[in-house]
Amino acid sequence: HGDDILDFTHTARACAEKKDWDRALRYWRRAIELEPENADHYYRAGDAAIDMGQYDMAITFLEDGLQLAGGEGGLDFEFQLGRAACLAQ
Repeated sequence: HGDDILDFTHTARACAEKKDWDRALRYWRRAIELEPENADHYYRAGDAAIDMGQYDMAITFLEDGLQLAGGEGGLDFEFQLGRAACLAQ
C-alpha cells in the first residue's frame, strides 16, 4: 500500500512535469483511491484537471480536498477553486 502510493505520486508528478495531464490525473485518482484522506492528492488532481480543461472535475477534486485539509497544509485550495471557476465561464 505505502509503496504503491509512492509509485503513483512519483509517476503522477513526473507526468505533470511533462505536461501529460491525462496520465497525471489517472495516477492522482489512483492515489486518492488508496489514500482518500490525503488532501494533497485532491489538490494535485484538481490542478491536473484544470490543465486539461476539465474545470467541473477540478472543482470537485478541489472542494473535496479543501474539506479534508480544513484550512491546514499550506495548499491554496481557494485560489485553485477560483481559477477553475473563472476558466469554466
